[in-house]
Formats: sequence, C-alpha cells, structure tokens
Amino acid sequence: MKITQDFLLLGAEKDHFIPVEFYKPIIDSLPNVKSLTYRLFTEKESAENHCNAGNTKLALDTIINWIKVIKLSSD
Repeated sequence: MKITQDFLLLGAEKDHFIPVEFYKPIIDSLPNVKSLTYRLFTEKESAENHCNAGNTKLALDTIINWIKVIKLSSD
C-alpha cells in the first residue's frame, strides 16, 4: 500500500513502547508521501513519554498547527 498524502509522525524521546530507533525505518518506508513531518517530543518539553503523556497540550497544538500549515499549502 502506498501512502501518497501528507503525513505527520509524532514520536517521544523516552517512549516505553516505541524506541527512537524505530522512527528512521518508518520514515524510510514512506517514499511516496506528499510531505512528511516528523516531530520528536523531548524530556525538556515534558512530553517524552508514550502518547506524549505529560504535555498533551503541546502534542495537540502541534497536530492542529500541522493541519493548518497543510491546509494553507494546499490552497
């Protein structure tokens, strides 16, 4: 299956389920995306855990801002 749309990948620096090393192979497996945005949340931001627990607002703001940017670029 080819993903050809804009793609946002969020990660967490100290995720206890998904190691940081997993993100590069995921990114490499998406050669057909229209655009790829990768954001790794950090301990300094208090968003380093799985699902960015600790700073949900930052994660949601990031998603909302990404949607706005994608929408503007497609207009």
